[in-house]
Amino acid sequence: MNAQITIETVTPQIAAEWLAMNLSRQRQITEDRVIKMAAEMAEGRWKLSSDAITFLKGELANGQHRLSAVIRAHKSAQFLVLRSSDIGMFDIIDSGKSRTVGDVLMVENSNIVTSIARLVLSYDKDLVWRYNTKDIASDLGTKRVLTRNSMIEFANSNLDILSEIAKKVKSLNKTIRILPPSVSSSLVFIASRKNKKRALYFKLIVGSSEFPKID
Repeated sequence: MNAQITIETVTPQIAAEWLAMNLSRQRQITEDRVIKMAAEMAEGRWKLSSDAITFLKGELANGQHRLSAVIRAHKSAQFLVLRSSDIGMFDIIDSGKSRTVGDVLMVENSNIVTSIARLVLSYDKDLVWRYNTKDIASDLGTKRVLTRNSMIEFANSNLDILSEIAKKVKSLNKTIRILPPSVSSSLVFIASRKNKKRALYFKLIVGSSEFPKID
């Protein structure tokens, strides 16, 4: 197999040209995925990934969502670009298991911590009530779109306290279950940022006066 790998800066114009070379076997584009990627680009959170934009025999075989996001965000981005004449590579693209936010955090109770980050950020961005894709698209650049990188950044910035809350709530839910652990943990975190009566909030929400310290 012959392959050439480069790192290239892709402008919206280049992205449009590459999308015009799309392989006929490509899957349909998911609009919500494009919007989230475009939001990360617009916010300056986009990072160079090892997942390459791939051309097989001159046709685009991988990367149509990212290229569409470049156009949507009206911003250039850097990508790893792989070009090969081996069309058989198409059969193994995206065949590995995707790394979740919890996998990235690598912390105990990562699923609860991830859910707390998602729910708290949704609250902060006024996204608790779901609205349609067109509304989300109009918010690019206003930081109202909830993205993967924003969740990772938030979780890492508050990892100690999120982990402590998740551990406490998970333990309490074995005997007292008023709300799902992710929801009660999120309410605890939000309430404690806004009111110093932390123990009272914790007692009301999860049935305990014990509460981890939040500064």
